[in-house]
Amino acid sequence: MLGEAGQDIQSINTMDEDDTDGQKAVLKQAEKKISALKPLADLYTAYLMDSTIQPVDYNTLFYNLAKQQPVDNPLLSDLPEILDKVESFTERHRFFHWPLEFPDVFGSENSSFVIRNSQLNCGFSTTVGNPPWDIVKPNSQEFFSAYDPKFRSYKKQEANRVSKKLMADNPAIAKRWKEYCDGFAKQSTYFKEPLSYTALGKGDINTFKLFLEQFFTVLADGGRMGIVVPSGIYTDQGCQPLREMFFNQSRIEFLYGFENRRAVFNIHRSFKFVLFGTQKGGKTDRFKCAFMEHDPERLPAIDANALKISVKQVKKFSPDTLSVMEFKSQQDIDVTAKIYGDWPLLGEKLEDTWNVKFRSELHMTNDSHLFKTTPTDCLLYEGKMIWLFDSAFEQPRYWLDRDEVEEALGENAWEGRHYRVGFRDVAASTNERTLIASIVPPYWIGNTLPTVIPKDTGKGSNGPNDLEGIWLATFLGSFCADFVIRQKITNHMNFFYMKTIPVPRETESAILKSFPVVIAKSMRLICVKDEFKKLWENIFSSDWQSPEFWYPPSAPIDNYGPAYEQEIRRRLRDEARNLTPEWGPHCGVHDRLPDRRDIGDRAQLRAEIDAYVAHLYGLSRDDFAYILDTFPVLKKKEEKAFGEFMSKRKCLEEYDRICKLGITNYE
Repeated sequence: MLGEAGQDIQSINTMDEDDTDGQKAVLKQAEKKISALKPLADLYTAYLMDSTIQPVDYNTLFYNLAKQQPVDNPLLSDLPEILDKVESFTERHRFFHWPLEFPDVFGSENSSFVIRNSQLNCGFSTTVGNPPWDIVKPNSQEFFSAYDPKFRSYKKQEANRVSKKLMADNPAIAKRWKEYCDGFAKQSTYFKEPLSYTALGKGDINTFKLFLEQFFTVLADGGRMGIVVPSGIYTDQGCQPLREMFFNQSRIEFLYGFENRRAVFNIHRSFKFVLFGTQKGGKTDRFKCAFMEHDPERLPAIDANALKISVKQVKKFSPDTLSVMEFKSQQDIDVTAKIYGDWPLLGEKLEDTWNVKFRSELHMTNDSHLFKTTPTDCLLYEGKMIWLFDSAFEQPRYWLDRDEVEEALGENAWEGRHYRVGFRDVAASTNERTLIASIVPPYWIGNTLPTVIPKDTGKGSNGPNDLEGIWLATFLGSFCADFVIRQKITNHMNFFYMKTIPVPRETESAILKSFPVVIAKSMRLICVKDEFKKLWENIFSSDWQSPEFWYPPSAPIDNYGPAYEQEIRRRLRDEARNLTPEWGPHCGVHDRLPDRRDIGDRAQLRAEIDAYVAHLYGLSRDDFAYILDTFPVLKKKEEKAFGEFMSKRKCLEEYDRICKLGITNYE
């Protein structure tokens, strides 16, 4: 019937232009055929929307409607009520059935209306648009602004008070609010139904995701789609099913990301949007991409100079989420590929070694009743309190009562008695540094500083022990890891981003055998307070007391750099004899500016660590220099403070020195 209606409408194109009466007659005939199908389509949609409609009732009702038989049945007395419900849903939600609205597209002679693998074997040759970027959930500001024009200006508590009063004073408003919320609940049920949408993903139901899938579904094989959507299409975890669908079922032609700095759209200037185009059918091998663009009028130049990235590389860099990194140049792609190499990602579960799980311990809002403003013997750690290899970047705001926290956290309280790796939750790819991680002493931590769950066999945790934690913090604190993560995030360090960082997952014995000097250097940076006394005494090795351990004679330390830096290296070498198994202030290195910017001995050790990590990742000198140049804010600050980009010079000097040791890659 749909095919016949489609043929009828297509036949209008062959009729004389003046034969309007004939055209109207054919159209009326087609609409009559379609009208017989609409109740069935409405019933099907309502069935997916309302879980209270039972399959047996649906089947019976569908059969009766298809046969145009009455639904009054003494044995099935609920059918009329269900039909009334279907009609109510149809009127309220204005069901739109693509095949019925466009029978000439979906029901023509050459394309019958058949669903195969959630894809129509017919459809449009092109879909183009800029869909709404909303979330499918009730919006109190939108609803109550119709009754109080000032409602959008109220803060949360005031808005709650006003809305409750409006509903209490006027039951009709309360009824409409309930219907409004129920409508969204029904929509959500429909959208989450696999027969409706197959690539919705986790998290909020964003309308742009619905439009992306629908634009693609109604395409004919070989048809092209062009759409404007938020940048989440290539970054968000919730869009992973969509990315997988486009990679496996289409040939992506372009993905061009823009910042809204020129206010192309009436949204925040930092918001990023994407021009995305693909052709349905086949698979994607490579696609053109560009990021951090600002002017859509430059589109011809952007297209001409676009980067090309392979799906194989996408899967290597983000195997679980298939997120696309924001590369700025082809060299970004090449250097990133070297860093990833064959290393395991943090999110991979490996046998016979430690594995990583993340934890948010105390919530800064929900657990605020535990926070004290009067100092106790237990600090509350927050993200802003740490920096690279530094656990005291800022002073604490709050303190805790140990017994109260033990009770509140229950079986997870044990973690607060361990040293562990923490990283800042709030981060930006445009900051001086993005991935800020360090070792946190045995205190409990707010959710702005997520942690890696440490090792405790008694608690069933196979996380990193103290030495392995230092190893992990060393890599996370490097320029190399930061370079990788800056191409993934915007302003928030989600767990799934952390899971995509490549880190050699070495056991304690392998670390001590291969690069104990890296651990020793990190320990001198971290253990500057008595809070790290136990950590120092647990990891300390008598090898550290040998000057040759720190600086082997085969790579001289006094023939490069300014004279005062040569003196710093000689002093660090000679201080080895004074290091003791028992921690004391002399075990750490302390040189900093008033703003806690590392200078002197701390800057020296950090440069050495970064150079070692670059070698471990198998980077060339040019690769490493390129990475360092991708930190423009750091460069600007150091040029102002020191008259040069000190970090770059020192890192490359140490890279060259380490070359003389015969270390070209991890072994």
